Amino acid sequence: MDKNKLHEEFVSGGVGDHPWVVPIQGICGGMLILFNYNIMKLFNLKLNGFIQIIYNFSIIVIPYIFLMTILSKNLLEIFIALSTIIILFQIFNPQQKDNDVKKNIDKNFYFPEFDCLRSCILIPTAIAILAVDFKIFPRSWGKTEYYGYSVMDVGTSGSFMIMGIGDEIVYQKNKLNNTMQLQKKGLLKQLPSWLVLFILGIIRMAFISIFDYHSHISEYGVHWNFFITMGCVILLSKLFSKYISEKMLIICLILNFFFLNICGLQEWGLDNNISRTNIVSSNKEGIISILGYFSIYLLYRIYGKYFILIKKSQNYVDLLFIIKTLLAPTLFFLLQLISVKLLGEPSRRVYNIPFFFYTAGTTSLWFSLMMYGAYSSENLRNLKSNKDLLYLLSKYGLYFFLLANLLTGLVNISIVTFEINNSLISLIMSNLYDNDDPFDNEANIKKQLYTMRKDISSTINEIHNQQKKDKQGNNLYCNIKGDELIKMEEDSFVPGSFKSSREDKNKKIQTLKKSPLTVTNDNKQQNQFLGNIYFAETTNERKEKWINILQQRRINNK
Repeated sequence: MDKNKLHEEFVSGGVGDHPWVVPIQGICGGMLILFNYNIMKLFNLKLNGFIQIIYNFSIIVIPYIFLMTILSKNLLEIFIALSTIIILFQIFNPQQKDNDVKKNIDKNFYFPEFDCLRSCILIPTAIAILAVDFKIFPRSWGKTEYYGYSVMDVGTSGSFMIMGIGDEIVYQKNKLNNTMQLQKKGLLKQLPSWLVLFILGIIRMAFISIFDYHSHISEYGVHWNFFITMGCVILLSKLFSKYISEKMLIICLILNFFFLNICGLQEWGLDNNISRTNIVSSNKEGIISILGYFSIYLLYRIYGKYFILIKKSQNYVDLLFIIKTLLAPTLFFLLQLISVKLLGEPSRRVYNIPFFFYTAGTTSLWFSLMMYGAYSSENLRNLKSNKDLLYLLSKYGLYFFLLANLLTGLVNISIVTFEINNSLISLIMSNLYDNDDPFDNEANIKKQLYTMRKDISSTINEIHNQQKKDKQGNNLYCNIKGDELIKMEEDSFVPGSFKSSREDKNKKIQTLKKSPLTVTNDNKQQNQFLGNIYFAETTNERKEKWINILQQRRINNK
């Protein structure tokens, strides 16, 4: 198997993590930003220029790298520690109220919390797109194959969040000044933003073809990519700019539900066995998900409008008002729970309704945290005048994102990232995990089940097609796609879960009771795999068993 195929297998089959992981991970990043400015206040640090950037990098970026790699298993402990530190800072070193916070807001339309929010999205995005290709990155944080909750899934929506708020700020500024957008300098900025993104998408497509670069097709499609999705969303926003409102958001969500759940596009989009014979089927994931991405963009255009109203209001410096902003994520999470009960699990791949509400709840929670940061920290409010790292990342966000993608591509071309075993990183990992596999074990086992299910499905299709060829014109050939076979497949294993037959599970339990030597290891695995006793060690036998049954059926029907 060639390198690209191996790499695709390495990053595919993601099943996600617990629902609470993604919001907590983002909050930890936000608290690192607050910690950064609280340290400056505590020691009365007056930094600027290059020294300020180095300081920000050391306090925010480096810990974030460790958080998303070798310390990802300790996410909850880190969250508790950071929360405790921030609370102690606020108790023993409270921020004095600044009555001039709202001064000249209408003139410059500069919002430091938005810079922090944008950086809070860009920093983990840059880390994740490179780290996901290494074993050190938790597999459960990578993009999901079908359904689930993952850091990288929500990270893609975070880009549309900051794009929506940013576009609304520009729109309100131009509306207030009663003028068109000022002439921008530079070739890229003179072109329409949607056209720039389409060009970048075409360049990425050409890069993949020329350098034979690996591509996870089920993520967006054969030719589609993230830049094209962003370009389509911005183009739609230009076409319907006069109609952007709460009503339009509701209409988009209704259409999303209709197309995905009523018309069956969700099943079509998630089916990996469908042949990609034309431009639509080749890029079905990217096309289907456009409406969902446009919906989250609309949500944050609306959010941006209310955000500016809040900034103008006298209640902005009121802590109680900031606490009230937590009502939005609470509402979104409640709607997400209801939609999961009614419509099933969230899926980033088709951007269904449950994923929309989960993303909205998570990102709006981060937004509330950054609003509190601007309220509580004078240093955060002055980050523009200090020219610190967060301000520069926000100002040159597109260039930073392009550079991160370019460097990631160069690294992947230069080395086979998923085969690195002798690096210092792997040495650290082996010590931290006590010589266990550095992968997230639960996600790894689920991925094995997913891969085996694909193999069996492929074999079933081959046998089915061969039977049709052998028995053309004969209506008595065995239809191996019947209910009995589906039952056998479900008894064998289901992607993303650990379903097994009750008989085999009971045998496994009896074996564990009789063999005290294996109980210790299995108990360790039991804790790691959420209490499941039956797992992958028998799946190969079950796979061979069902394939032999199918082959025997084919012989008997000849």
